[in-house]
Amino acid sequence: MSVNFSPQAKNYIKNNHIKYLLLEVDTIEEGCTAIYNPNLKILSKKMNSENVIENIETEDIQLFISKDFTSIFGTQKQFELDLVGYFEKVLTITNIEAKTKNICKV
Repeated sequence: MSVNFSPQAKNYIKNNHIKYLLLEVDTIEEGCTAIYNPNLKILSKKMNSENVIENIETEDIQLFISKDFTSIFGTQKQFELDLVGYFEKVLTITNIEAKTKNICKV
């Protein structure tokens, strides 16, 4: 697995002294639909291993991948990180799309 950073993401990580990131899943449920969205969370310290299935180390950061992320999106060969937002800057994964699922029992 590899992690690629856009130039803006590299600068943001360096300027904000970010060392640890957690890749997890945000879930939104509306009626019979569940939306699973990949989410990057900045951590202030190293993550414990009870919810982490993988750990990718680069020269700049450690990326922890949660069990929930892997169960919904599967294993990935590559992660692309970018900085988005105009007023509020947010690190995001750009190569993984949100998934929707029908959760009603018919």
